[in-house]
Amino acid sequence: MAATRSPVAAAQVSTPLPWLHVAGANIVDEQGNVFVPRGAAIQELSFSGKPALAPDDYMSGVAGYGGNSVRLAVNSAFWLNGSGYKNGFTARDYQASVDSMVNSAQQNGIYLIIDLHNTMEQPQDYNDAQVYRDMLEPAQVLAFWEDLGPRYANRSNILYSLLGQPLHEQRYFNGTNDLLWWNAALAEMEAVRKFNQKALFIVPSLDANVIRQFYVQNPWPIPNVVYALHRYYAFDLPTGSGPGEPYAELYASGNLTAAKTEMEKDFLSYGLNLTLHGKAVNLIEFGATITIYEKPVPNWDAQVSDLYSILAKYGVGWEQWVYYEKLPAWPGNANWSLTVGGTELSPQGQLWSVNLNPQGNSRTLTTLESTTSESEQTSTASHTSLTSTQPTAPIPGFPWEAIAAGLFIGLVLLGRRVKARSKALQEN
Repeated sequence: MAATRSPVAAAQVSTPLPWLHVAGANIVDEQGNVFVPRGAAIQELSFSGKPALAPDDYMSGVAGYGGNSVRLAVNSAFWLNGSGYKNGFTARDYQASVDSMVNSAQQNGIYLIIDLHNTMEQPQDYNDAQVYRDMLEPAQVLAFWEDLGPRYANRSNILYSLLGQPLHEQRYFNGTNDLLWWNAALAEMEAVRKFNQKALFIVPSLDANVIRQFYVQNPWPIPNVVYALHRYYAFDLPTGSGPGEPYAELYASGNLTAAKTEMEKDFLSYGLNLTLHGKAVNLIEFGATITIYEKPVPNWDAQVSDLYSILAKYGVGWEQWVYYEKLPAWPGNANWSLTVGGTELSPQGQLWSVNLNPQGNSRTLTTLESTTSESEQTSTASHTSLTSTQPTAPIPGFPWEAIAAGLFIGLVLLGRRVKARSKALQEN
């Protein structure tokens, strides 16, 4: 049964929010306060031209329950070209919908993560193969960031989450694509930084062990990078075709004490251990559902409550999927919605709301070991020791195929710059 609790009216913010930057394993503001993002995701603009609820219903709702961040999933094809899909809309219409979300987030004191979630006009066709093609041929992705970048360059409450829904097919994790992902992410960040040197980036996905190792061993020459991961307990449970993750099997068995201990261990291996080595981490997508594939999810409430506690222990921020969902979702006919109709809290939403701001969302930087921002640091950390602590396989041999792909991306960027320079000379 849905709860009837309503959010507290969020104070309207007339002045810009402080700019954020990365300092070691923390996100900090201009006053030296550690900022831990906690909030929810909005999904509709990933597959349609406008959100299901009014922008203020989302932003004032999250803020009113105590949240400070929202992940807004967007679609680059819609932004650049509009769509005839789902009643049709123009690019200008779509951009206006994003604008309204940006403005409402600012007014409600919310940091808005613009998350490149989809690149296809027919979103239901988006899959691992398309993500891979987008990395190989990033023209549309870069055009999106180059168009969006100047639009929000002066907005201190905008954070940028790069393309990278976690790939599930093992064939993409063969050790030859590491440099491909690295170069694609670098190109995306450079596209935004042309207009905003203060931009903070969230880079998925730590779920892929090989990619995670390569990212950490080869940090980008760009400041303000937060590493992100996705994780769903319901998808980690054992299935008829095989065992689940160790922690999920323990929750399913009802051994809750051992389950929490194992979950902390497992989530450290998924990426939380990066916080112990000076890297900022965000759980940018996870969710709780009571049923999936028409079956109950055992001890879902204990699992998500324990997860909130573990994330708080390591100072890791999060955005839960999803603030409002009209119908049960594919796959598994699950319902991840934190609210019912956007106005009442679901059972999952009750737990979400009490964990949004358990001890305040910031603390002074003087409690930390380092007060130096990442933009002022050099890459002196020992990545060898970090790799040795992770229960993952070593990185395979040198990725010649990925180097070729990386060179291709570099040529695309060089061509764009030469073209722009030529145009500027002609105009002068």
